[in-house]
Amino acid sequence: MALRQRAARDWASLLAAAIGFAAVIAYIAIIVNQDTDSKDYPFVGFVTLYFAVLSAAALASVSATGRRCVTMRSAATAGFLFWGLIAAASIGLLLLIAGLVALVALIRTLRLIPGSGLWAALVAVATVLVGVAGILATASLS
Repeated sequence: MALRQRAARDWASLLAAAIGFAAVIAYIAIIVNQDTDSKDYPFVGFVTLYFAVLSAAALASVSATGRRCVTMRSAATAGFLFWGLIAAASIGLLLLIAGLVALVALIRTLRLIPGSGLWAALVAVATVLVGVAGILATASLS
């Protein structure tokens, strides 16, 4: 039974990573097909890198254990949901789906690691703060 539960968590993380990487590709395609001003490049670069890191975290969580797994799944969940709301007009739906799938993996993981909920919450807040800081920093460069 434990192996089946692990497989379900891992598949959810793999699916979230795949959707996240698809969002990276979709975002790049949207930007390339628009007439993006060069002053927007720092923002575009940050967003692309942020999505890629979230996707990589979801993917890497499959081989992680314990607190590392919680950290990666929490970051992926919070980041995808955060950007899904911000980017609702373009690729937000993809990110929201990735966030919800990552949330399934996170919840299943938290059930197995007692006392890790506070850590997951701290990681989620930090991930969102990095996203906000990145938006503010790159917007000020424009």
